[in-house]
Amino acid sequence: MRAHSEFSIENEGSDEIGGEHLRVLHDYIHRTEFKRMLNRIVMAQAEDGFRTISVLSEYAEEGRSFFISALALAYTRYLHSRVLIVETIEQTKNRSLFLQSVVGEHLPEQISAHFEDDPGYIDLLSTRSLGEGEYDTADFQIGKYLKRLEGRYDLVLVDTCPLSEVSPRSLDPYIIARHTEAAVLITSPQSMKRSIVSPIVEQVQRMGVRLLGTVYNGFAVQ
Repeated sequence: MRAHSEFSIENEGSDEIGGEHLRVLHDYIHRTEFKRMLNRIVMAQAEDGFRTISVLSEYAEEGRSFFISALALAYTRYLHSRVLIVETIEQTKNRSLFLQSVVGEHLPEQISAHFEDDPGYIDLLSTRSLGEGEYDTADFQIGKYLKRLEGRYDLVLVDTCPLSEVSPRSLDPYIIARHTEAAVLITSPQSMKRSIVSPIVEQVQRMGVRLLGTVYNGFAVQ
């Protein structure tokens, strides 16, 4: 997977975009439930040494982008971490404002040594530059690409398309998750009401994905 032709680093963070959305995220990551969930992920990461996490959901409106934004922000603010968000879905016109509000202005090529007093930063890696035909192998090749980024980031969060909306044009979330080291499943009243969470968990695990847990509507790991 060629870094410059298949993915593009974007720097869309700004005070204008931040505003209220960033304040909402700040309030959220200070909640006790979120901090406890964050601690579980941090402890698991410290024990097993993984850096890449796919974020999955059955449906589109289950808070996936909000959770990714909050987790990335928490890692930078609480742990002074370098975080990369990898966007494998097409949302060039309707990207989450929460996601845009946390994106920093650092490029991987400009990364310097990481010190304890580093305030941390968040980069966004987008697949919007994928050309026709490149989607055929991108989901299989993403693991190799992420491997090349080892050492540049403390945490890589991979946003995937909804499990129920996979199409020939999308990157398969199950394959993407298999090529990352761990995954988190976002649930909501919609998926809970349909009693489909357990079957989804079983399917994800059958695909060989290490599932860290489920997050109900972006609040707490169940």
